Amino acid sequence: MIYTGPEPLPDNVMPSLTAMFLSRVEKSPDKEAFRYPDADDNWVSVTWQEAGNQAELWAAGLTALGARPGARVGIAAGTSYSWTVAALAIG
Repeated sequence: MIYTGPEPLPDNVMPSLTAMFLSRVEKSPDKEAFRYPDADDNWVSVTWQEAGNQAELWAAGLTALGARPGARVGIAAGTSYSWTVAALAIG
């Protein structure tokens, strides 16, 4: 369901992608969330909890660098797992 109005969000609608991500971390922390190839082309599995922890670390780092809510933050990187975590930390 997509939110389109000024009224309060219905219970079944998440306010943002980051909120959906954090909800998934809470609901299934030990399930696999992502897989990506390492430098040797071996697949690395990441749980929702691990991804959530990494996003929190990125967010803390951005805050330490002076980023505040509403600030514009850019990501200059190729498509990767790290890019995904960075985007969730910014969200």
